[in-house]
Amino acid sequence: MESNRSCVRTGSARSVLSAGAGLLLGCLFLLVTSPARAQQVDGGLEGRVLDPNGAAVAEAHVIVEGAQLQGKRDALTDRTGAFRVIALPVGNYTVRVAHLAYQAVTLERVTIQLGATTSLGELRLDTRVIEMPKVVVSSRRPAIDPTTTTMGSTLSAHTFQALPTDRRFRSIVALAPQANPSFTGEDVNIAGMTGEGNYYFIDGVDVTDPAMGGTSINLPYDFVQAIEVKTGAYDAEYGRALGGIVNLVTPSGSNEYHRQMFGYYTDHRFVGRPANSLFEGSAGDFSAYDFGGSMGGPLVEDKLWWFGAYNPTSDTRDAIVPGLSTHQSWGRAQRFAGKLAWRASDQTRVNLTVLGDPESRRIVGAPFGMSGPPSMVLNEDAVVAETRDGGAVIALNATHQLRSNVILKAALSSLDKRAWITPLSNKGNDEPYYIDLETGTASGGYGAAQQNRQQRLGGKLGATLFSGRHTWKTGFEYQDNAITNDTQAGAGKAHGGWIYRSNDSTYQWFQAYGVGTVHLRLPTAFMQDAWRVTDRVRLNAGVRWDGNYLVDRFGKTALRVTDGWQPRIGLVYSPGAPNTHKISGSYGRYFEQLPTQSPGYYFFDSKQLYMSFDHDPR
Repeated sequence: MESNRSCVRTGSARSVLSAGAGLLLGCLFLLVTSPARAQQVDGGLEGRVLDPNGAAVAEAHVIVEGAQLQGKRDALTDRTGAFRVIALPVGNYTVRVAHLAYQAVTLERVTIQLGATTSLGELRLDTRVIEMPKVVVSSRRPAIDPTTTTMGSTLSAHTFQALPTDRRFRSIVALAPQANPSFTGEDVNIAGMTGEGNYYFIDGVDVTDPAMGGTSINLPYDFVQAIEVKTGAYDAEYGRALGGIVNLVTPSGSNEYHRQMFGYYTDHRFVGRPANSLFEGSAGDFSAYDFGGSMGGPLVEDKLWWFGAYNPTSDTRDAIVPGLSTHQSWGRAQRFAGKLAWRASDQTRVNLTVLGDPESRRIVGAPFGMSGPPSMVLNEDAVVAETRDGGAVIALNATHQLRSNVILKAALSSLDKRAWITPLSNKGNDEPYYIDLETGTASGGYGAAQQNRQQRLGGKLGATLFSGRHTWKTGFEYQDNAITNDTQAGAGKAHGGWIYRSNDSTYQWFQAYGVGTVHLRLPTAFMQDAWRVTDRVRLNAGVRWDGNYLVDRFGKTALRVTDGWQPRIGLVYSPGAPNTHKISGSYGRYFEQLPTQSPGYYFFDSKQLYMSFDHDPR
């Protein structure tokens, strides 16, 4: 699948494995590898230091300090007076510029945004004739990122926590200018694409639903420090999305202890006319609570920080089932997040992140696969089941400054998610679901059960090299998405399937099962260059390759898509005063990765039976 963004794909898929392997080896040979930054967890800082006459000041010392940073970071200006500091955690910083021949300048509250480069523009140092007090600039710098053509938005916690949004972090994405809520099952549509075209990352970890995309792990926004939404024109390091890339980071603790608590409660008395039944019509009583807290601080000052958050939720409702008494449905979720941030040395930082959202529910409604709720139910076994959803993520990220102009990154991650549904009674397990289409009456059992497990293992390597006016990046990533499915609805397996009665002489009995494990393996490589042609003109160019390899239940590669070459080029021009305006244009080819579940069903051990009868087959 491909987006037509200023390009049209032609031709058929063909094997370019040797070329793809060559690109991967070339990337790794050209630069020492570290993680592909399609899951950026930090930002950067740049600027130029000049003397009073506008001449470049070389070897000026730039020092960056802040509460989000373990220790401090520094850099020296080059012969053009330019400096860069990358891999800075999101937050506000104090920047000090000093040189023996000039008066030092300090800038306070310099904001580093997620996935963006903050430009300080031209900093003029006064000649030091006599010792004078340092100059402190406390006003905020413009938020325009002059280094990229990427369109999108970045929101910090203090912005969205005050807004009346849904508690899930994904609801905040709809605040981006090019996003809007979706009403077809996904969370949000971005840049004209449906929700399946979006990709989600938390602390650099791909948490997108491995089966179909469109959703991700469910965390409250109280666990979030900043959210970045990329809506288009992104560079070669970003991919696998035709809609938007949603990237967020959780807090990392600091040298001071911080804590917060929150709580929410609602019930049927807070609304005038509730409509909370899983069936059409009115609903009975309901109540929901959502509380939790977070805490973070130092284990070793400037060396090892920790952060933890926990948020249990409960939702209980009386669902009125037509033909039966009121039944209670409920849901219980346990949401958690934790992080250890370790400064192993002045050059090396390591983060360990753990996230989770396990949930269990008692549902009252038509079995999965049914088009809608019945108008009458004769026994509860046909409409009551238990579900288990959600899972956990663990990730290890490392950043190492090999030399003053070389930054290396590496990451390993694992996602484990489940989607189970089980009938609650013996009759619900043993008998088929029976629906009379003439009267809308349902009876019998639940008809089916499902245990679906989704797993993702991933690793990333990549490097960033500064060379004069050029910033080179290269990286390699590998993912293995696995789906293990055990769906049973008769056809020689357990449970009875679904029987549809159209009239006294027309019955259809549908039975099916699907069992097995399939894998989607995804190698990726990219290379790009960001060239500061002049102080006002920047040219970004690169190429990306994505492969898709679907492995069937026997361990054989059943499908290959290897022609995923994606050239990208962008031009940025900054007119007027520095960092106040930007004009940009870009060209690129973008691919969406294959979903795992749809082709997976073809390669499971499966059977579907449609049987017609002129009498009730029971």
